Amino acid sequence: MLWLEGGPGVPGTISAPLYAGDLKFHRQRRAVILFDQRGTGASGALHCPMIETRSPLADVWPPADVSKCRRELEARADLTRYSTEASAHDLEAIRSALGYDRIDLAGLSYGTYLAQAYVKLYPTRVRSVVLIGTVPLGEKLPLHHAWNGQLALRQLLVDCRADGPCHVAFPHLEADWAALRQRLARGAITIATEKGPLVVRQGPFGEMVRSALNSVDGKRGLPLLISHAAARDYAPLAQAVRSQGADPGADGLYLSVTCPEGTRRIQSNEIEPATRGSDFGRYRIDQQIVACRLWPRATPDPRLLTRVRANIPVLLLSGGRDATTPSAWARRVAATLGNSRVVIIPAMTHLPAGLDNMECLDRMMDAFFATASARELDTSCVATMSPPPFATSPDAAGVHIQTGEGMSS
Repeated sequence: MLWLEGGPGVPGTISAPLYAGDLKFHRQRRAVILFDQRGTGASGALHCPMIETRSPLADVWPPADVSKCRRELEARADLTRYSTEASAHDLEAIRSALGYDRIDLAGLSYGTYLAQAYVKLYPTRVRSVVLIGTVPLGEKLPLHHAWNGQLALRQLLVDCRADGPCHVAFPHLEADWAALRQRLARGAITIATEKGPLVVRQGPFGEMVRSALNSVDGKRGLPLLISHAAARDYAPLAQAVRSQGADPGADGLYLSVTCPEGTRRIQSNEIEPATRGSDFGRYRIDQQIVACRLWPRATPDPRLLTRVRANIPVLLLSGGRDATTPSAWARRVAATLGNSRVVIIPAMTHLPAGLDNMECLDRMMDAFFATASARELDTSCVATMSPPPFATSPDAAGVHIQTGEGMSS
């Protein structure tokens, strides 16, 4: 079984401790192969340190930093040679070198995209596939980030209203969110902190919130952050910025893959309809379009921009609270896979972590791979996968910010 990480930009070997520990049962019936996709980890990582270490309140893609990163990386790499097609051929080289006739694939986020590409190019080499947080081939990322995030935000407001402690703590959460957005629309907010001022602007703040929606911990901490900020108490926001997670991805690879395969394919007349009515607007799209103008141009393989059609057994695991790859995307991909099944985990976000009994997800994967059939798969354990309580006081767990750029953020 080859495990394909997300991003693009996250190295596959980052999961080695999991498969050596809690997930070692995957190795009872098969070899688990982890690889660093070209441009990640130990495989010539295309890091952009200034971008990857940015504050979540800074612009996503500062043009000067993008240009600097391009110059530095081009001194040692041809940035047009890091496509999904190239990585799919790398997978085939690994399979051939190890001598396996057929392989199982499991992918998360961008890993689902790479898995579909491999199925298209090498269909006879695939026994079965698990897709978690599915991205359809040809999706023009990040065109639909704003509305996918909007739907997840709406669900968060509903979940808080239905949760007794959350509703008691934040009885006017929707009004608080509206008031905070209106305040930011009038201009930036400057927060005084012990380490200097924090400047909060509408675009970056919205992207920070959208990123937080990608994790269970982030979603459960957002009502507190929003409500306190609406009341001009910015301490939870400042704490969230200080405690941002480290970015494990290589943003140079992210741009090399997504610019030609997604962002540059966005037509100007598509942006307004795709963002109309969304609280997140077109900020992320505009940021990425500018970054891609500064990145080397490459031509994507047209075969990998259309749906994959196959009868290979495929299990699609989808989070019902996913702010980046919604369940509708999983169902769209499954529609052209004749031997597939979509299983929705209602409380799961884009990142498959943070719920009670997360082992359920991997046990379903293991059972599916054992038979290469999802038809009789027992999914009853999904009912036990519940989220932690909402954070209702400042001393509780704060917002987790996923800073890594990509399909997983």
